[in-house]
Amino acid sequence: MKRAGIGILLMILLLLSHPACADTAKDMAKNCRFASNAGGKTARLTDNNYSGAFRTGAKVGASLQVTLPAGASCQGISIHWGEMSADYEVQVAIGDTWETVHRGVVLYVNEYIALGGTNRFRIRTVGDTKEILSIMQLKVYGQGTLPDDVQQWEPPPEKADIMLVAAHPDDEFIFMGGTIPYYAVERGYDVVVVYMTGANRLRLHEMLAGLWAVGYRHYPVMLGFRDRFCRGLEEGLYYWNEQAVVDSLANLYRQYRPSCVVTHDLNGEYNHGNHCATAHGAVAALKRAGDVSFMSDYPPYVPLKLYLHLYEQNPIYMDWSQPLTAFGGRSAIDIAALGFSKHVSQSRSYTSFQGRRFYFEVVLGGPLDNGAFGLYHSEVGPDRLKNDFMENIYE
Repeated sequence: MKRAGIGILLMILLLLSHPACADTAKDMAKNCRFASNAGGKTARLTDNNYSGAFRTGAKVGASLQVTLPAGASCQGISIHWGEMSADYEVQVAIGDTWETVHRGVVLYVNEYIALGGTNRFRIRTVGDTKEILSIMQLKVYGQGTLPDDVQQWEPPPEKADIMLVAAHPDDEFIFMGGTIPYYAVERGYDVVVVYMTGANRLRLHEMLAGLWAVGYRHYPVMLGFRDRFCRGLEEGLYYWNEQAVVDSLANLYRQYRPSCVVTHDLNGEYNHGNHCATAHGAVAALKRAGDVSFMSDYPPYVPLKLYLHLYEQNPIYMDWSQPLTAFGGRSAIDIAALGFSKHVSQSRSYTSFQGRRFYFEVVLGGPLDNGAFGLYHSEVGPDRLKNDFMENIYE
């Protein structure tokens, strides 16, 4: 009985000491005092509104100083950047001096930076030229376990099992269904997500929130083509420039060497020119990426498989409704819908399709069924099971 009692006591102590039992870290930003040496509306840092940003005037060493309430300490900050091109640094106050704990360029639109328990810190531009400091939202976390929605991004994997190529943020869920939660999380494959367009800052933050919500942790690749609604392939390639589209995707094929590529319908789902151009470019890039005369920083490479949404030849069907262990029994389509729900600005968007109004949503079935794909290209033979993008690749 004594041994049992000691064992139970040890288990209790272990549970109490485990991080999962620690209090969740609170965002203390609204209780902080802000000071800028170059102007800017500091109220925007904590208004949870991505339609505007704290933005200083142009100044050498433009800075935002943040002071926590007396006795409070900050373990780290989450910076949701505005339009920002300058190098920057984060410094913590040690007595009357400032010590740099992080310095770099804005690689990720959302960044988490550990500060180690300071009461005062500042974010400033670096360099000898006048620069603007721009931040859409700032989260200041006290001690405890960071909330699940704090984004700490990793770079894209060096070698991709699957490359998902979407025209716009939210297309990865509406038209590719449960691809990301199923393959990247449930099955643990290395997935690279590519967006043809760059979108505005609001859409970028929604995009990252959606990816994070479905368990995806690699920062996506954005090619920066202009988001412009147009009809059909001809218009789509006119506005984007066909060679630029094909060359950009061919270079990504070489860089990430995906075993499988998944992308849009050749007819653009509902004849959206950006979608048409994306699918056309993905197909044409197969030949370009394998052409030794195509100049690139990477050696020639051709993906083993390419799937097109709604392609009628060599059809396969992805049943995203099956329960997933990684998500406690929830299905890939449910998780994809959760990701899409973060695209608040697009929640009531619609288009005309087949004579009716089509609201964008994440559902299986219907004329734009996000479980319906076709195998356009294969270096590993035909699919037999017809329910798995990765069939034949690692057999």
